[in-house]
Amino acid sequence: LLAGGAEQPRDLPVPGRDLKGIQFAMDFLPQQNRRCEGDTVPESEAILATGKRVVIIGGGDTGADCLGTCHRQGALSPFAPQLVPGVNDPPFQLLISFPRHSQILLALYTRIIFLTTLKKQCISIARHRLSGLARPKKASLRRSQKQVMARFEYSVVTKASPALAWLVFSDLHRWNNFANVYGELRWKDGNPWEPGSRLQIELLRPVNAVVDHVITTCVPGKKVGWIDHAIGVALAQWVTFEERPEGTRVHTWGEVIHSGITVGGRTVEELLASFTRTWYESFRFACNQLVLPGGDAPGDPSFATP
Repeated sequence: LLAGGAEQPRDLPVPGRDLKGIQFAMDFLPQQNRRCEGDTVPESEAILATGKRVVIIGGGDTGADCLGTCHRQGALSPFAPQLVPGVNDPPFQLLISFPRHSQILLALYTRIIFLTTLKKQCISIARHRLSGLARPKKASLRRSQKQVMARFEYSVVTKASPALAWLVFSDLHRWNNFANVYGELRWKDGNPWEPGSRLQIELLRPVNAVVDHVITTCVPGKKVGWIDHAIGVALAQWVTFEERPEGTRVHTWGEVIHSGITVGGRTVEELLASFTRTWYESFRFACNQLVLPGGDAPGDPSFATP
């Protein structure tokens, strides 16, 4: 068996595909190989990630190669939503297989490129901003010139079954009980929680903002993943529901990219860690209340329900 790899790229026939700055990996990577061999690439033909903010559509070895090449070329914030570093969970590894998830990926990528046609800068995902974004009211927001990428994770164990934990998790009416920060929560596109659907989340504090919440994968009671954009912050996050003898282990992790933003003197990483702990501990408490009434729900008072 000789497996030389596909040299013909698969195109996506969606609006905006022909916009400037959207490149095939099979144009980008061979050109870099030529440079490594000492060839000179004419400036008029050069495809470089140097100094740019890049989103990589796709995964697998080619996606990883693109990510590494972007880093070596000095890209500001290469972002690959289909590559989930450090994840050994087999269902999530399937995400890097385009043929087995073509409908999920096409829904997500169609939205990425469509937003580009609306000049929302979604291809430079870390700088994406939403129309109608309100100015901060309850905390000062400062930006620096640096680009920051950070990883986070958190786990709780609840007495509830995976099915019950999912019902509690997916009930938007409960979210303000987990962290009292939300205004209006409204599904804008698609059926709720289906891959490609979009939830618009109004935040009231610590800043007044609107979050674009796009579902990338969902198997109710098993796993869910999404990408968020707001105030110059891009976040990719996943949650798994793992059945245990004592109930369900709910594990969340993700990566966040931002431009050195601070809110009220706190970094995005500090706020995210505090918010995640408060949200998931309160979620755990709510699940346990349905099984074993009683107990306390610890959390950061900045996000606590009054």
